[in-house]
Amino acid sequence: MSGIVGGINLRSSGLVNNSSASDGQVFTGTGTGLPAGFEAAAGGGAWNFLSTATASTSATIDFTSSIITSTYDQYMVTLTNIKPDTDATNFLFRVSVSSTFITSGYPEAGMYFNNAAGTPAMNAGYANSSSPAIGLNSFVDSNHLGTATDEQYNGSLFIYNPTNASHYTCVTGYCVYETDGGLFTTGQMGGHYPATSAVDGIRFYMTSGNIASGVFRVYGLANS
Repeated sequence: MSGIVGGINLRSSGLVNNSSASDGQVFTGTGTGLPAGFEAAAGGGAWNFLSTATASTSATIDFTSSIITSTYDQYMVTLTNIKPDTDATNFLFRVSVSSTFITSGYPEAGMYFNNAAGTPAMNAGYANSSSPAIGLNSFVDSNHLGTATDEQYNGSLFIYNPTNASHYTCVTGYCVYETDGGLFTTGQMGGHYPATSAVDGIRFYMTSGNIASGVFRVYGLANS
């Protein structure tokens, strides 16, 4: 780029900063009375990629305190092509407190799934205060996860206030998957961990067997 616009040489005019740009910077104002120049793009309201994990006959997929921190109030986990290695199993979610995963006390706020047969499966998972995890699929017969080629699970899970010990950690999500009964199913789910404790980790696992394959990506929503 020559730096000459409309017959004016911007590089020597004093109107712009002569410094070179670094990767990811944008050309913008640098302050009142100062020449324009290159600076980092303004942040705020963006999903920032934090980590990824690829399952390969994995008993669990965990993201711990190095990922779940007080930097963000809201996290998102994308779930891509998740498959179990055991047929007719269920996909579950837990949180950890002080690096210990909690194995009970997850009352579901609500679950709703609807499949291609037109059959709704409401509150179709754990639904009491002693539940060992938050369910991410319908537990109704023929609505579990399967191992056939086309029976993969995809979705997104949102986690709110995990490290804030003054609030419960809440979870909402949505998914689409082919069930072990061959039913194309969409669903919404929600739950919470009802304790005023700082959560420092999250876990995904199956009720039986392992997570055969799939990609898990974690993002944090910038607070400002």
